[in-house]
Amino acid sequence: MVRCASLTATEPTLALADQDTGRSTERSLRFAATARRLIAMLARLPWAEFATLGIFIGIVVWAVWFTTEDAGSSDASFDIGAFLSRLWEFATDFYQGWDVQILLGMAAIGLALERIIPGRRQDMTNLPINLGYSAMVLLFVGAIVPLQVMAADIVVSGLGWRNIFDLRFDASQSIWLALGAMLLNALIIDFFFYWFHRCQHTVSVLWQIHLLHHSDMALNVTTTHRVHFLEHLLTPFFLIVPVLILFDLPDKEMFWIATVPALWSYFVHANARIGFGRFWWLLSSPQYHRIHHSILPEHHDRNFAVWFPFYDVIFGTAYAPKRDEYPPSGVEGVNVSKLPHAFWLPFRQWWGMAKNLTARVRGRRTA
Repeated sequence: MVRCASLTATEPTLALADQDTGRSTERSLRFAATARRLIAMLARLPWAEFATLGIFIGIVVWAVWFTTEDAGSSDASFDIGAFLSRLWEFATDFYQGWDVQILLGMAAIGLALERIIPGRRQDMTNLPINLGYSAMVLLFVGAIVPLQVMAADIVVSGLGWRNIFDLRFDASQSIWLALGAMLLNALIIDFFFYWFHRCQHTVSVLWQIHLLHHSDMALNVTTTHRVHFLEHLLTPFFLIVPVLILFDLPDKEMFWIATVPALWSYFVHANARIGFGRFWWLLSSPQYHRIHHSILPEHHDRNFAVWFPFYDVIFGTAYAPKRDEYPPSGVEGVNVSKLPHAFWLPFRQWWGMAKNLTARVRGRRTA
């Protein structure tokens, strides 16, 4: 009887323990379900895109720090507050400067021109990403210009060759001499850019970087700066170095004349019904450059020159536009619709190339 009473007395205690265990198990299950949802949500985030954007921002921050006056001093202590102030000053000065003003001005003029005489009716949903990306890339370029010049100077000094041909003359005496200096600079730079541009289309590793620029399915004036930031890191080696080795060019004395080649790049990307007819080979036009961006197979790897099409004529890559020929633009199967995707694009393409190469190597081993 005593034992039975003892068992009866412990039954409520066991029931309470079971309830506590059940509640604890339920809480654990809810916690596990929440953790799984959180992990799934984090897995869906574009971490690769975020990492690439982080690289972009890191290069800008490092470039600004490196080019500050006290960065090279060994006894200078790093002041995070002063550096952040310097970074903010650089960004505000840059966005209030000529580069962004020219971007906005040419975008406004180009878009108005495209409305009046469009080369082709097209969807303009790419406009926000193009303008946002352009503003960021211009900041990137502004930050790394001193590093580009320094890198090119180091390479040229290491090679021991510099300014083999002295082409300098005083361009400040008249407007005609200033125009001559601008033209000479443009002719030489476009020659080297032609070969850099051609390499970007023929070397698959470089093409993945250049792909962002060509992926715009609605070519327009805002496509001008839709260029991946890695492309600007190659500029010292493909453009600045050969020019420094071979030529000592005249100074471009008048600012408005010196900006003409840069402004022309905006012009040729415009979706405007403008061609130069029988003189198509002399100077690039929106129609001529649109052929280069065409998605049609017959236009692939044509019209590389940005300013002077006779380089294409000389080297066998020219395509003379037909009357009213304004083809659709873009790259088959590539659509960049979000800003993070623009930063990540070449890395994603390289990853795909690496996987394909690995699969081919494994296939040969098993064959």
